[in-house]
Amino acid sequence: MAKGYYLLVGDKTTCGGVIITGDQTMTFNGRATAREGDHVTCGKHSGTYIIAGGVPSMFSMGRRLAGTLDSVSTCPCRARLINSVMDSYEKQEEPADRAVAPTNMAAQTVSSLVKEAGSVQPEPPVTQAPPPPIPVFTKSCQRGKGCTDAGTEAE
Repeated sequence: MAKGYYLLVGDKTTCGGVIITGDQTMTFNGRATAREGDHVTCGKHSGTYIIAGGVPSMFSMGRRLAGTLDSVSTCPCRARLINSVMDSYEKQEEPADRAVAPTNMAAQTVSSLVKEAGSVQPEPPVTQAPPPPIPVFTKSCQRGKGCTDAGTEAE
């Protein structure tokens, strides 16, 4: 059984980068959780990259949580991510499989994220029609005795 650790915004990568985005609605010790698709920097190359792969059974806002066994950076270094908290999860797989799985999952995840990003079309702004007028029936002392806007019968 393998033990992995959840990753948070501010955690480092093996190449000197840092996780810079995460889900603020799910926190550990006041820090946002990192998820598959969140942004990470590289310590050796300029630019922003994404976290590929995530814990298969843990989701936040529809995306898998990033974990040390399942996630890597998409930077040219293919950096691993270093946890700063000891909140952990377990996987039922052999250690030999662990070393290969994140790289393969990352390749699949990156291609699916790139495909998804390319196919997203901006949605037109939603325009709301004005509400229909609401008729108001009132009495008026200006109209004379027995006359109402609500009907023709005297009160």
